[in-house]
Amino acid sequence: MMTSEGKCLKFWVLQGSVFGPRKYCLYSKQISAVCNRHNLLCHCYADDTQVYMAFMPKTTWFDVAKKLEACLTDISTWMSANMLKLNEEKTELIIFNPKHQVRINEELWLQVCKLQNSSAKLVTRTHKREHITPVLNSLRWLPVIYRSQYKILMYTFNALQGPAPK
Repeated sequence: MMTSEGKCLKFWVLQGSVFGPRKYCLYSKQISAVCNRHNLLCHCYADDTQVYMAFMPKTTWFDVAKKLEACLTDISTWMSANMLKLNEEKTELIIFNPKHQVRINEELWLQVCKLQNSSAKLVTRTHKREHITPVLNSLRWLPVIYRSQYKILMYTFNALQGPAPK
């Protein structure tokens, strides 16, 4: 059996500690103030924080991304100052948009689709003239258009049936 050298810590909160979801929410309440400074809303439960905003279809994606990035930077700074760490590997951006209200940048959409199709053909060594649907099916890859719908449905199912996103 191997043991490592002990280390004295000044600050810590053990996973599953007596701190609990309510006390953690009180401790991390300032995250709401950070979001408010950026005109964003947030929802907190235990150690999970969801930052969200509503925006008009005329708003550019660049403006939205810039605003969210600035807010996340400030949240990360606040967390570091309060002996916490933002888990950037679990940070996701999900965009819910009604199709009739938002015009998707078609050029970007086509580039993403072409990238997925080219990657699928490269991985399977399929000729470029062959139809892409059977190739995507063989890899069990969803076409780009269905990927976001799948994620939304999985999050909803898991929230209703048990293990919600961590």
